[in-house]
Amino acid sequence: MIFTKINAIKDNLTDNEKKIVEYLKNNCNDSKIMTSTEIASRINVSQPSVIRLSKKLGYSSFREMLADLPNEEDTIEDRSLQDGESDEETLLKISTQMCEIIESTRDVNDLKDIQRCVRMIKEAPSVILFGVESSNLFAHYMANQLTKLGIVALTSENYHTTLMQINNASKDSVCFLFSETGETEEVLRVASLSKKLGLKTVALTRNVKNSLHSYADIVLKTVTFDTITRFNVTTMRTSMLYIIDVIYLLILKSDFNEYNKHIERSEELTHYRDRFKSN
Repeated sequence: MIFTKINAIKDNLTDNEKKIVEYLKNNCNDSKIMTSTEIASRINVSQPSVIRLSKKLGYSSFREMLADLPNEEDTIEDRSLQDGESDEETLLKISTQMCEIIESTRDVNDLKDIQRCVRMIKEAPSVILFGVESSNLFAHYMANQLTKLGIVALTSENYHTTLMQINNASKDSVCFLFSETGETEEVLRVASLSKKLGLKTVALTRNVKNSLHSYADIVLKTVTFDTITRFNVTTMRTSMLYIIDVIYLLILKSDFNEYNKHIERSEELTHYRDRFKSN
C-alpha cells in the first residue's frame, strides 16, 4: 500500500523525498529495521525529511510507514492491463485498483476539510456546481444528489449561464468546481468571479498543486495513478465519485430524519412523473 500512496502524490514530492522513496523501494527489508536517522545518513538527506515523508503519506509515525513496506521477495503487482490476460485477471486488477484509489483519496484529504465543506453546503442558500466536459458530469451528479436532500443546487453545461448564476447568487452561496487538472480556463474564470464576489468556493481537483487551488476556500483532492492504459481516467472518476458520495452521506447522516423526508418526497415526485407519462 505504501507505493500506491507514493504514486498518488509523487508529483508533490521534493527531490530529497524522491531519494528516500527510491531507497525504500530498493531496500525494503533493511529499511524495516532502520531508524529515520540511519536512512537519512545512508542517502545524505536530513532526518526531518524522512519524518516529513511519512506524514505526507498519511502515516501517524515513521515506524508505521516502515511497517507498510512489502518484503523484498514480494512482487509489486502491475495494475496495468496486459494483452492476452483473462477477463478474470482484468476484473481483479480493476476492483483492486478501485479499492486502492478510494483508500488513497481518503488519505490525501483532511477530514476537517470535508466536514467544513458539509457545513458550508448545509448553510448555503444555494450551491452552484460547474465543470467542463467530463467533469461537468460530476457536477450534474452531485447537483442531483443535493437536490434530493432538499438543497438548492444549480448546474449548467453553459459557461456563461454559470457566470450569471454566480453573479446573481447571494453572499453565502457555495461555488463548487470540478477540474481534473485545475487549469481549465472556464473553470478558473468562474473561480475568479466567485472569489471576487465573496462566495465560498470549493474545488475538487487533483492533489498536485495547480491554479485552481489558489481560488478555493477548500480544496478536496483526487488522486491519479500513471499506467500504460486508461486506468488514470478510471482513477480520477473513482476518486471524484468517492468524495461526492462522502459529502452526500455526511449531510444525510447529520439529520437523517429531516433529509430522508426530502428523499422520500423526491421519490414520490419521480413516481408521479412516471405515472403522468404513462397516461
